[in-house]
Amino acid sequence: MIPLFAFPAVLVPILYALLGGVGGFVVAAIIGALLPSNAYHIAIFGSKGAGKSTLWEQLQGIFADENYRPTVGIENVNQFTINYDGKEKVIAKSKDFGGGDDVVKYYGEVITEGTFIYYLINLTSLEEFKRETRARIKAIGKIIEEKKLKNKVGLRLVATNYKEFLKNNPGKDINYARAKLISVVGLKDVKDVEIEETVMVAELTDKQDIRQFFEQIVK
Repeated sequence: MIPLFAFPAVLVPILYALLGGVGGFVVAAIIGALLPSNAYHIAIFGSKGAGKSTLWEQLQGIFADENYRPTVGIENVNQFTINYDGKEKVIAKSKDFGGGDDVVKYYGEVITEGTFIYYLINLTSLEEFKRETRARIKAIGKIIEEKKLKNKVGLRLVATNYKEFLKNNPGKDINYARAKLISVVGLKDVKDVEIEETVMVAELTDKQDIRQFFEQIVK
């Protein structure tokens, strides 16, 4: 897994191919993401059922269980502190966005200088939401362009619900899950580039998998 702020040059043509003309702005925004203040700004987006609220809860130490309640509309996320491996990181207040199309126009409210964006994609509904995913990533790129945030934000795709996905695909492993997402979202046509590291795979109710986020954030 690549470090949170390290952006391999080989990924530039990949995101450009995925996002079209807007892709250049997203790519430029990812490169060299730096945080200008003590509070770390996070934005979490994705389709319905991808695990956005669950990830917010896990980051706050509210470990999710079977009592899942989907977010409707937009809810506030208060500032909180992550303490992990002897390190501390203050997470700035943000918003928990539901998965409906009606909230996309408000994404810009949490995309500011220094924001790191996690875009969650549910592996069990790849086909259902592939067009929506592409459209929303393009919308993020447009926000970055309009707010002149090139080189000032970051982005990572997160493949969620991989255990259920693998259960429905016996004999397959996480590498297959990652490759499937890359293919369905539209990265399969990019040639001669190692692209597996563009996608982070995480089961958001698994404490071990959540460590990936903590390790990246406090680094």
